[in-house]
Amino acid sequence: MDTARLASPRCAVWIQAPVELHRHVAAVFGFVFGGQWTPAVAAFVGYLALVAYAVGLLQWLLVRLPRQGRVAGEF
Repeated sequence: MDTARLASPRCAVWIQAPVELHRHVAAVFGFVFGGQWTPAVAAFVGYLALVAYAVGLLQWLLVRLPRQGRVAGEF
């Protein structure tokens, strides 16, 4: 495709969303992989992830497991 067709107003609408998504993802990756991680920040993020994991595990144990039972080979 030539560049003139990609610069048309019709294509600009379709290109805008991926460009914005790329900008946000680049900012998040820049923080995660290039940020200044002090031990306190790393510990906070780790504990936050551990709490989220524990909440998900408890939700599965208390809600899904009693309702669904053990799924083993009955597909």
